[in-house]
Amino acid sequence: MKDFINKNYDLCVSKIYSTHNDYFFFIGNEKIKIIKTKKDEKYLQHLANVSNKLYNDGLSVDTFILNVKNKFCTALDDSFIFLLKVNNFEQEVSLNSLLKYSKYTANLDSIKVIELFESDVDTLEKELMEYNKEYNKIKESINYFIGLAENSIQLLKSYEDSINKLNKCICHKLNYYLFNNNSIDNPLNFVLANRMYDLSNYIKYNFLKGIIAYDEIDFIIESSNQIERVYLFANMLFPSSYFDLVKNILLNNDNEDKIDIYINKIENYKRLLLYMQNSINNESINKIKWISE
Repeated sequence: MKDFINKNYDLCVSKIYSTHNDYFFFIGNEKIKIIKTKKDEKYLQHLANVSNKLYNDGLSVDTFILNVKNKFCTALDDSFIFLLKVNNFEQEVSLNSLLKYSKYTANLDSIKVIELFESDVDTLEKELMEYNKEYNKIKESINYFIGLAENSIQLLKSYEDSINKLNKCICHKLNYYLFNNNSIDNPLNFVLANRMYDLSNYIKYNFLKGIIAYDEIDFIIESSNQIERVYLFANMLFPSSYFDLVKNILLNNDNEDKIDIYINKIENYKRLLLYMQNSINNESINKIKWISE
């Protein structure tokens, strides 16, 4: 890969580092990520234009580096390689950074939340059927979290037409393990959705770290319309990070004790949902009675 980068980008790389399947190197103080993808060249060109626009407007988004042929990506076998210059060295995602992204829209893949959520539930249920006596802790807790997911999907379906009409902006399709600026600022993770998709994931991610910023939650609710609030709450109900972890445990034969963080926080999360339910005060949301039990 060093020779490939030297030949195609005229950059002399002394060492390539890797963490969590991310590959990068340094030129002086500049961190440069190496990305391999099967996305087509036209789409990568479009992402480069989007990221340049955001960067020029003051966002610390990763930006594409041109190769020696003045292109944003380079073919390698049946894929493309592109290099991204990192412009943000803060790891933690802030509400302010997500709100900056929410001011922009672009021609990107759109998140179809109901389809996504239903697919996650179906996939997980099918995968668990393959196991007999293994993963008892997951099997004991999964029904509760699938119940959460079903409440989420039901709420989304009851407002589907209105939700589909909500304004869309640049958001991020990430799992719990990637919710950091290293991934948020990578244009390859950009998707189109209503801003509540990102903001709900931000609240859930912070909760798992032991942070409940009520002032931020109040601001998000107060600055949104009624349909956005329903969309926010439906996303809060969906246990995306729990599902991400279970899928990772099953895929890698990992220690299922890792789900204890979710099981131990069930009551605390109910209190957070109750706070948001009372703040939003929507008739359909108020019908979800188990939250206050």
